[in-house]
Amino acid sequence: MDLSPEQTQLLREMLDVFTTDTLYTLLLGLDGSAALGGDQRHYTLLDEDGSVIAEEGDLEAAAHAWFHEDRSSQPGR
Repeated sequence: MDLSPEQTQLLREMLDVFTTDTLYTLLLGLDGSAALGGDQRHYTLLDEDGSVIAEEGDLEAAAHAWFHEDRSSQPGR
């Protein structure tokens, strides 16, 4: 793309915001806190053995902690 260092940094920041918003909305949608495709409901998430891996509200709390609290102390940051 032949971007300058400043343009590269702006593109990375824009992609980070886009990815964060998309993943946050997806997790809220699975938890029943936001609509996915115009339909808002709680989905039951199961592991390979059929055990529930998240109760209603668990994903919303975890997503908020991950995406909106201090991410600088998390691995990979």
